[in-house]
Amino acid sequence: PDQQHFHIETQLNLLSSVAATCERIFTSPIPPTMSRHGLRSMTLLMIALPVALAFSVPPIVNIGWTAAIGFIYLGIDELGVQVEQPFQVIPMWELCHMVQEDILEFSLHPLELKEAAT
Repeated sequence: PDQQHFHIETQLNLLSSVAATCERIFTSPIPPTMSRHGLRSMTLLMIALPVALAFSVPPIVNIGWTAAIGFIYLGIDELGVQVEQPFQVIPMWELCHMVQEDILEFSLHPLELKEAAT
């Protein structure tokens, strides 16, 4: 039993360390100018692209290329927003709840879980 308690305590310390690292990532500030710069650059591109293509391609091709490039760049911008705020995208609360349930189950029935693992 003492060895099991030591193992549980070691695992809880590791879990606490991971939780602290996640908290540091979550609370680290993201400069607002980074998002603004990307959005302004993309807006300028979306305004200038049809004008740049106006005399070199037919109007329907101009609309198609502008829509396709706009879709791609807006998708990249959305990915950037999700990378900046990963905890709004990743279901971390569900993961934490599952880990908590596993810890409670292990603390209540350590021998059953150990035998099942072998």
